[in-house]
Amino acid sequence: MNRSIQVEGAFGLIKNDFGFRRFLTTGKKNVRIELLFLALGFNLKKRWMKQQKRRLETHYSEKKVS
Repeated sequence: MNRSIQVEGAFGLIKNDFGFRRFLTTGKKNVRIELLFLALGFNLKKRWMKQQKRRLETHYSEKKVS
């Protein structure tokens, strides 16, 4: 069976935006911690982008109402 060339969104963003290619540490515990930091950074960036979008939507909606 052929594998799909479509990358899952989260992994594609981590590889492309964060430049992540390989773990810098060795050992199960250290890799888990590094993965935790990657996931935390990904989620914080996602939340920040949503806040920025809402801020712009609120700004534009106030102009339309006035």
